[in-house]
Amino acid sequence: AMAPFISYTINWATTIPGRFESIATSRHDELLAAFQNRDMEGARSAMHNDIAEIHETDGYWAAFEDWVPDARSG
Repeated sequence: AMAPFISYTINWATTIPGRFESIATSRHDELLAAFQNRDMEGARSAMHNDIAEIHETDGYWAAFEDWVPDARSG
């Protein structure tokens, strides 16, 4: 059931050059440092922030105003 949503999100993220890469690597250094230091709380925080950051990207919520899930997927 999530496949259409994920597909739509990836397509949206790639409509502006560099946006997908920016989203995908936004917390990479923070996460890598936490792993290297065996900082479990730092890694958890970095992953949480990484996942949440897409919702703060300009146009994210507006992109879903016209999205209609495929009736066959549900």
